[in-house]
Amino acid sequence: MTAYLFPGQGSQYVGMGKEVLKYKEAEEVFAEASDSLRYDIKGLCLEGPKDRLSLTEYSQITILTVSIAYLRVLPYLFDGNPIFSAGHSLGEYSALVACSSLSFRQGLQIVQRRANLMKEASLKNPGGMSAILGLQIEAVEGITKEAICEIANINSREQIVISGRLEALSVAEALAKERGGKAIRLKTSGGFHSLLMKEVEIGMTEVLANEKICPPKLKFIPNILAEPVDNPEVIRDCLIRQVSNRVRWEETMKFLEKEGVERVVEIGPGSVLTNLAKKMGFTGISFELMLK
Repeated sequence: MTAYLFPGQGSQYVGMGKEVLKYKEAEEVFAEASDSLRYDIKGLCLEGPKDRLSLTEYSQITILTVSIAYLRVLPYLFDGNPIFSAGHSLGEYSALVACSSLSFRQGLQIVQRRANLMKEASLKNPGGMSAILGLQIEAVEGITKEAICEIANINSREQIVISGRLEALSVAEALAKERGGKAIRLKTSGGFHSLLMKEVEIGMTEVLANEKICPPKLKFIPNILAEPVDNPEVIRDCLIRQVSNRVRWEETMKFLEKEGVERVVEIGPGSVLTNLAKKMGFTGISFELMLK
């Protein structure tokens, strides 16, 4: 049994998508994205500059585009029939396109507005994110309470991302090191998946109000529930609340394991999700590496 996984913000890099452009289906995806948003998305992916590509309003769109370009050419290289589809944070939109719940053009428009809302919230409520390695969830929970920040992503048993104001992160990082862990400040423009993004929910409610969301053709697993949903209105609510709530990725992967999934295919730039899956015992395939 196979599941498709789609990466989130932070997986972008200059040159991503280059290996897939020999397929006309991929060219068509880049052309549709550029036409929809009125700037050269292929050029930004291939040539950067890195500083621009790393900005929230560009990284989210380019990752979505590259992920869907890979998805469109997947049948040339892979003959598996997926049962489940899930994405890490931003990757949920790619996962919903894969499920035919959203069209690619819908995804582009929604993600562009989502990115702008997150950028605005980050300017109003400055913050950041740090990865805490080598500590169990209970220890990290205690640290966040002391430092007054939040757990944003539970990626694995010992890879937990925290989010909050910069001064709180500095306190949390020091506490983590004191207690035998390691802290790595992430290159994000804000404190995503925390209360610093709470006002984004209001904007996303407006963004999604008139969008048609179709029942997913695959079993879609949203981040905040870590189990499949097929009701379009529940999916809409999950997308609204996702930016300010925790990404329950480890629980998502445990659910797939319980359901008998043996193979996961990461569709998008990088192989972060593939590596996490392999540590849990899955057969992980990075479609990007398959293309090279």
